[in-house]
This record gives sequence, structure tokens and C-alpha cells, in this order.
Amino acid sequence: NWPTFAPPQWPNFTPPLTTGSGGDMASDLAVATELAIDIEQRYGFGNTLMYGEIDRHRLPDELRGKVEQRLQNAAQRAKDAINANGPIVERVADALLEHRELSQNTLRKLLSGKET
Repeated sequence: NWPTFAPPQWPNFTPPLTTGSGGDMASDLAVATELAIDIEQRYGFGNTLMYGEIDRHRLPDELRGKVEQRLQNAAQRAKDAINANGPIVERVADALLEHRELSQNTLRKLLSGKET
């Protein structure tokens, strides 16, 4: 799997890059959406103290907008983190492409710059 976006300074990411649907209900985007709804509706971080189950396929426009904004903010934070740590991200990506899986120890070495 490729990242859903790539900073312009990384022209080597050649697959089509998208911020599309993210896949099925087990995808990262689906799970993040569910969490954002819960943050607004169940965990007390929204503008209301009301607790209740809602039809998640028919969100009121106001709630849909708040959830979308939370997701956009999270996506921007992720992009900023990737941009700020480009060389580390590239090392980890290269290692994953080569080995498919990384041990905790190997990942720590990659993140610390002790292994290339």
C-alpha cells in the first residue's frame, strides 16, 4: 500500500496518489470517521452533552461538517509530520518494501538513524 498523499518534494512516489474512500469499513479512514463521530457525539468533545446513538449513514449536516473538519485536521497533521520527517519516512518505506515486515528493534534503529 502506498501513502494516500505525497509531498511535492517526493517525486519518486509514482503510483496514483489519492485521498479517496479508503476502502471498506475496516479501513483506516472508516475507523477514523467512526472515531470522529464518537468524539462529537459520545465522548463529550462536541458542542453538546447529549449522548445517543444516531444513524451514522444519515448524519445531520452540522455533525457531518464537524466530523469532516476533524478528519481534514488529522490529515493535515499527518502530512505535516511526514513533511517534517521525510528522510525517516523514506528509510522506513524502503525497508518495508525490501522486507515487508520490520521488527520493533529494526524500526527503532531506522527511526534513530542507526540503520539504513
